[in-house]
Amino acid sequence: MEVYDEDDAAAEEKRKRNRPNRLKIFWNAFVDRLPDPDIVFAYKTVKLVQIRDRRLGLVYYGIMLLILLYIIGYIFIYKQAYVDVELSEGLVVVTASGTAFSALADGQIRPWDKVDAIFPPTEPGAIFVPTRALITRKQTVDECGSPYEPCQIDSDCEDSPPYKRRKCTPKGCTVLQWCPVPNPTDIKTTQSLELEGAHSFNVWIKSNVRFRTLDPTRSVSNMGAARPIQYPTSDGSPASSFFVHDLIRLAGMSMEDVKETGAILQTTVTWSCDLSFGDDCDAEIDVQRLDATEGGIGGFGLRTANFYRIDGKLYRDTTQMYGIRIFFKSQGRGTKVSAVMIILQLSSALALLAAAVFAADFVMQYVLSERAHYRTVKIQETEDFNTDD
Repeated sequence: MEVYDEDDAAAEEKRKRNRPNRLKIFWNAFVDRLPDPDIVFAYKTVKLVQIRDRRLGLVYYGIMLLILLYIIGYIFIYKQAYVDVELSEGLVVVTASGTAFSALADGQIRPWDKVDAIFPPTEPGAIFVPTRALITRKQTVDECGSPYEPCQIDSDCEDSPPYKRRKCTPKGCTVLQWCPVPNPTDIKTTQSLELEGAHSFNVWIKSNVRFRTLDPTRSVSNMGAARPIQYPTSDGSPASSFFVHDLIRLAGMSMEDVKETGAILQTTVTWSCDLSFGDDCDAEIDVQRLDATEGGIGGFGLRTANFYRIDGKLYRDTTQMYGIRIFFKSQGRGTKVSAVMIILQLSSALALLAAAVFAADFVMQYVLSERAHYRTVKIQETEDFNTDD
């Protein structure tokens, strides 16, 4: 029988209490190995040190001068980054006037005014001024040779009655069409007329533009002008009326270049307006040729027909015109001084000035031969004044 000794139990309990706690020992060892928090979370502040070295001063003030020149000269004066900019498009109304003349075969003179020369008579933002006309009169529906289907023998032609016959003529395959077919080289069927003086047609351009963001209450316009201002003006002010030959010359061409085949021009009226303190606007005209391609010149022409009856039979006169097709567009660029843009640019300028300090510090600590001495002066480490260890 085992006898329980109370003294032995108390001794065993005392030994357990005095036994080392391994987990606590491990934790204390881990904490001791950690770096000093005062070093890890050390606060770095700026220390103002006056370095008596002209080289560093030249670097600092030289870079600061370049930054100021960039901000004042480029950003504010050249780029005008202190203003809000709005691009807008407006409307154009064009009217043309003038008279051209053509010599007829019988020696008479035919005048062409804005009624029969300007086509179509009303079109927003565009006009057509003819320079040459081919007129084929008294065409009727009949079978005749078509120059668009050339042939050598009858078998070259398609046989599809009643529209086409397998019959070859000197002018081409026989086709049911309006006869005679217009042919500029055949003076018996087609009359060729040159419109002398077409270059003297006058084009009055009325345009407007509105800047809905910068100033929605104002409209920049010359729509209400009582009379046109003829180009060129004596004082260089904006003109609103141009002869056709002036527009052609502004596009870099002459009338001889476009008289035979015609041309397509784009005329742009650009309004440049400073809306900060009023309506200070200037208008400029830019003319570009649109039908000129790398492969050559396209030209422009259109056809019109006049139908009538004689003794119940239907006839038509076909007129094919070549000339100057001019499109017009109004656009504007408005500017207005903006406090928001000024504050934004000044904020950017202050941020850029820090580059001078960075450059001078870099030269001082890594370039100059005295960099080791300057580094000890610039960077100072304090002792640990924190008593909470």
